[in-house]
Amino acid sequence: MSDSDENSELPIPENQIRTAIIGQISKYGMDKLTSRKIRENLKNEFNIDFTNYKTPVDKITMDVIESMQNSAKKNEKESKGSSTESDSDEEEVVFTDRPSKRKNKTARKRAKSQSSSDYEDTIQKKRRAASTSKKTVQRKRKSNSDETPKKRKKTAYSAYCALSDDLADVVGKRYMKRSDVVKSMWAYFKTNNLMDPRDKRYVLSDDALLKIFKKRRFLGFGMMKNLENHIIQAKFLSEDERIKLEEFEAKEDAKAAEEENSGVVDGISK
Repeated sequence: MSDSDENSELPIPENQIRTAIIGQISKYGMDKLTSRKIRENLKNEFNIDFTNYKTPVDKITMDVIESMQNSAKKNEKESKGSSTESDSDEEEVVFTDRPSKRKNKTARKRAKSQSSSDYEDTIQKKRRAASTSKKTVQRKRKSNSDETPKKRKKTAYSAYCALSDDLADVVGKRYMKRSDVVKSMWAYFKTNNLMDPRDKRYVLSDDALLKIFKKRRFLGFGMMKNLENHIIQAKFLSEDERIKLEEFEAKEDAKAAEEENSGVVDGISK
C-alpha cells in the first residue's frame, strides 16, 4: 500500500465527507455501494480526486455504517413513542377549545339577566363555539385516519427473495429482502468478531462465509457481487417454491401492517 493511501490528511473537513457518505447510503443503499463508487461520488460532489485517500475514506464509511446500524432499532422504538406523544398533545388542544363548566354556569346566569335580544346573541355565540369545537374534533379524527399506513409499492430491494441454503444458514432465514440481507450480514460480521482487526474494511471468513465468498479474507463493501448468486428472485423459483415465498411475504406484510395499525390505535386511545 502506498504512503499516499495511508495519508490521514484529508483535502476537506472530515464532517463534510461523513455527511456526504450518509447521503450516499440513504440514496443508494449499502448493497449498491462499493469503496470505489463512494470515492467516485465524492469526487463528483466536491470536484476532488479521492484516489489517494482510500483508507481514511473507507474508515469513515465503516464508522458511518456502524453508527447507523446501532441507532436503527432505537429510532424505530422512538418513532412509535413520538407518534403517541403527538396524539396526546393534539387531544389537549381539542379539550382547551371546549368551554369549562364554570364558564358555562357564569354564562347562564348572565344570560338570564340580559334582554331577549342579548339572550339570542349569546345563544348564537354558543352555537358557533360548539360548531368550532366539533370541527376541531372532526379534523383530529381525520388526521388519525390519515395515519393509517398505506401499502407501499414493491421494488427490487423491498420485495422478498429466496436465499440459498448457504446464505440462509448465515442469516437464519429462508426468505428476506435484499436490503435486510446486507444488514444481517454486517450484523453477523460484528457479532462473530469477523472484522479484520488490522483493517476493518475487510472481513475474515469463518466456515459458513467461506462457502459463500470462496476466500478467507474479503472486502466488506461491495459484498453484493458475491451474494447475487445466493439471492433468488421469485420469477426464477419453481412453482412450489414461489408459492411458499408469496405466502411468507403475505404473512410478513400482514404482521407489519398490524403492528403499525396497533401503534396508531394506541395513540388515538391515549
